[in-house]
Amino acid sequence: MELPLEEGVKFNAKNKSMETPLQWAVKGHQVTTLKLLVDCGADINSQGQLWRMPLHEESRHGQRVTMKLLLASGAKMNSEDKSDVEPLVMARRAGGRESVNLGTH
Repeated sequence: MELPLEEGVKFNAKNKSMETPLQWAVKGHQVTTLKLLVDCGADINSQGQLWRMPLHEESRHGQRVTMKLLLASGAKMNSEDKSDVEPLVMARRAGGRESVNLGTH
């Protein structure tokens, strides 16, 4: 996927809900867009609502493909959200044994 990227594009700009384009890509499980944003320097550990980072969201939903991409790109596995919950705990709650194993590679 190629997009015409202009100089000065703000990949880490946040909307009123404190979400970045990368967080929107994560919520929509848009792997191609996520890869593009990561390659362009989007902040992989940007906090949105409830201090959640993209990895929190994907762990919560058990999305293995995007979780792997986020981890490989430097996502912080031990970061806590506003409720002091780490992504690994969210993965356990989602019930995905395979998702939990991603955090122990």
